[in-house]
Amino acid sequence: NGALQWRRDGSTSAYSADAALVLDKWQHVAVTSSATGDTRFYINGVLSTGSSQAAGTPVVGFDTYIGNFAAGSRALNGDIGLIRVYNNLLTAGEARDAYYEVGPMVGLG
Repeated sequence: NGALQWRRDGSTSAYSADAALVLDKWQHVAVTSSATGDTRFYINGVLSTGSSQAAGTPVVGFDTYIGNFAAGSRALNGDIGLIRVYNNLLTAGEARDAYYEVGPMVGLG
């Protein structure tokens, strides 16, 4: 359905808006998740949706998977060009700036 899924505790999921992603088009995705479970999806610098994962506890000491589930059952059918992991929660403005920083550099923004 074009939505993104984020799990921070292995079972509690947050989702972007349906049809947030468009097939066969370069897109910038940023996901932020606070210690209290406030999770936000930014697509091309714009907030897609936000949700709370307050019921779950962040998993520490386990592998992180991007583009698939741990079991390998939901592989991304596409390419990931750049991944950045920050040790701080990005603001909406910082997520937007990250999009403009990368998009125009590759001539696709």
